[in-house]
Amino acid sequence: MFRRDDESGLTTLEWLLIVAAVAGLAALAVVLVQNVVDSTAEQISSSSARETAARVAAADVEQQAYTAAEALTADTDEAMANALSQVNLKYERLCNRLGITYNNVPGISFAWKDGLNSTGSGDTEAKKAASRKAKFLDKNTGRAPTCTVGS
Repeated sequence: MFRRDDESGLTTLEWLLIVAAVAGLAALAVVLVQNVVDSTAEQISSSSARETAARVAAADVEQQAYTAAEALTADTDEAMANALSQVNLKYERLCNRLGITYNNVPGISFAWKDGLNSTGSGDTEAKKAASRKAKFLDKNTGRAPTCTVGS
């Protein structure tokens, strides 16, 4: 390099080089921060948080259906069948709405399986109605209403 004899300060070219170096470091810092933010966003979007939320929401709809069905009372098997049908229809719609709410979660689908295949049994209409309700609510029979999340 060359040596300057006067001590009057930096020349315009030297100032330009310093400013360019600082600007280059700032640009590098921006690019690095942007890459870190982008990779973090990708990790968050690919996480299973939305899938977990979808499964929790489905379980909640299912539990609400059970609670509503447990509260039903009817004197006849036909009245119970109608009441259970209304409960089933309401919660089937809610289950289907979850499919709309969580449609951006890859590989997730919702399906409602009703518990209406069972029939009441007993010697009186009240017993038939109670039997129908019990079968509707019995998770062990595989006939109970469920809002399932498929992957």
